[in-house]
Amino acid sequence: MLGYRDSGMVGTPDNFNALCLHQANASDVVGSIVRIIRELRPQVLLTHDPTGGYGHPDHIAISAHTTTAFYEAGDPTKYPDQISGGLDPWTPRTLQYSVFPKSRYIWLEAAMAEAGIDPPFSVEDRKSLGVPDDMVTTAVDVSDYADTKLAALYCHQTQAGTFAFFRYIPNNILVEFLSTEHFHSVDPIHHGVGTDLLEGLT
Repeated sequence: MLGYRDSGMVGTPDNFNALCLHQANASDVVGSIVRIIRELRPQVLLTHDPTGGYGHPDHIAISAHTTTAFYEAGDPTKYPDQISGGLDPWTPRTLQYSVFPKSRYIWLEAAMAEAGIDPPFSVEDRKSLGVPDDMVTTAVDVSDYADTKLAALYCHQTQAGTFAFFRYIPNNILVEFLSTEHFHSVDPIHHGVGTDLLEGLT
């Protein structure tokens, strides 16, 4: 919907391509997302957390731009050409970040070690990967779709190509890792850890 190419990982040639999201003008991207919000008028807005989950430049960029758009879409002084073109201001009820709790990375590392695989995480990775578990406000059981998620992951060549470490982790470990989606409510409507992103909405 935004029309940008994949930015690849930090330091790769894709990351410097002028057509990738990482290199795109921030105001242009935010304006495009604001337009989508005003057109679709969602109650819940989902994006990556500011770390990108594991440092992916596209994830980091879209988190920043979507967060800005969440607060600007309801402001009639922002992108007034959209207002004059017939779109009304709209603010979603809640902004949710997709997150990886630190406990899940710890579990993944232990499962890999038990399977005889050297975890690819450095000491610095262990410090930066994931968010504190108490930041999780919603945990959704998606185990029925874990195989589909894994198949989709393998189609994402910049993340799961021939040499990506995902390729060397047994499927049963990856399926377990992918069986729960975790979210952090930036504009909270939940109390405690819920299981439904639509909880509390009417």
